[in-house]
Amino acid sequence: MKRRVMACSLFLILSTFIIWSPAVLAQAVTEPKFGTWEAVKGLQIGQELELRLKNGTTLKGTLNSVSDSEITFRRNSQTVTARRDEIRQIYTVVKKGSRKAVALGAIVGGAIGAGGTVAVAASNDTEGVGAKAALLPVVGALTGALVGWAFRSKTRRVLVFENN
Repeated sequence: MKRRVMACSLFLILSTFIIWSPAVLAQAVTEPKFGTWEAVKGLQIGQELELRLKNGTTLKGTLNSVSDSEITFRRNSQTVTARRDEIRQIYTVVKKGSRKAVALGAIVGGAIGAGGTVAVAASNDTEGVGAKAALLPVVGALTGALVGWAFRSKTRRVLVFENN
């Protein structure tokens, strides 16, 4: 009975890794070109931006237009223009998917559930709990996936331009 429970839990852990690993590895976020003003000129209108000026001010808004010497964006209901020589850094705000956080949570939860299954299988009081113990990795993986989804990071900043 103990071997059966351990074999089932090992099968569930391995199948979790096989199912989730392609989803995690297949994620690829394209990064904008870094460092040149041409990279800034290549940004899409409406892109969320965060500008850090040389005087220490940070401005957030959506891109309206870019010329050779300045950038114009909307901040709240105002249109703001910043000259190229005033800007220290420009970041784009990119929305992230939740697949990686969910997959990582499922893997960790499944591993914890498998540990619980092994602990139950190693104990002497296994009468009638074998089938329930085999479900621990599944319950752990589902719980971990929900926790990963709840605590995921929704955005990240990508540095596009830096002027020293």
